[in-house]
Amino acid sequence: MMFMGDWMTTLTLAHLSNQALYYLAEKAGQGQTYGITTEQLETEVRHREQMTHKIYIASSWRNPFQPELVEILREWGHEVYDFRNPEAGNTGFNWADMDPAWELWTPDEYRAALDSDLAEDGFVHDMNALA
Repeated sequence: MMFMGDWMTTLTLAHLSNQALYYLAEKAGQGQTYGITTEQLETEVRHREQMTHKIYIASSWRNPFQPELVEILREWGHEVYDFRNPEAGNTGFNWADMDPAWELWTPDEYRAALDSDLAEDGFVHDMNALA
């Protein structure tokens, strides 16, 4: 959907921020159309309100708010990757599952652990969630 604005630039509704879109909708309601109908603006607003996103929350295992944030975003209709529960029956990758004293590892021990099946599986889940 194309329109010409006061800036003499051809734009599409998809290029507008939500704030700009709502501004135009308000002005359209006051009779200033900028070459676009109120119906077109309302359609775009409804479309954006129905949009969902794929979200990967990058957080620490120590973050107590992460599970609640995942739940809230899912309730809002978003597809949220939960690194603590990447799939049914999988409680996610945590170095402590490999060795409770992992924070005391030497750099060589850490590098060796990166090649473990557990670390590789966790990495694959995370990377797939980013795709």
